[in-house]
Amino acid sequence: MRPLLLILLVASLLTACDKDDDSCKPPTSGVWVEKSQRLDTLDFNTPSDFKIHDNPIVEFNARPFMDPAVSTQYPRIYSTIYGYYYENGNLYLHNMVSALYRNYIPYPYKWGHDCKTITIKRFYDRKSLPEEITFVRIQ
Repeated sequence: MRPLLLILLVASLLTACDKDDDSCKPPTSGVWVEKSQRLDTLDFNTPSDFKIHDNPIVEFNARPFMDPAVSTQYPRIYSTIYGYYYENGNLYLHNMVSALYRNYIPYPYKWGHDCKTITIKRFYDRKSLPEEITFVRIQ
């Protein structure tokens, strides 16, 4: 009888643990802000009839910043619209404004343990950010 109770206790403790990364669903709605500097957002709240190659779009809003390697007089503006989809642990982004990006580019992502943060390989050129950037949902 005791081994059965012990097994039931262990099983109930395992099922009570926090969600793991596989149980989180990739964001398709809401507004997500870059966590460290809080200057840039991903807005997934776009109308569902706006699509690029049958994929939904996300608005990326980046606060302009100075990049002396490009210009000492004019700020860089990275705000744009991306077509996106998720596949095999990657977020695929297609920049609709820049002619340099004609295809969807994969960016690896991973969830925080609480499913409220997502870390993505840096997909824009704000040099003050690390190679992996974390976004947190604000709406």
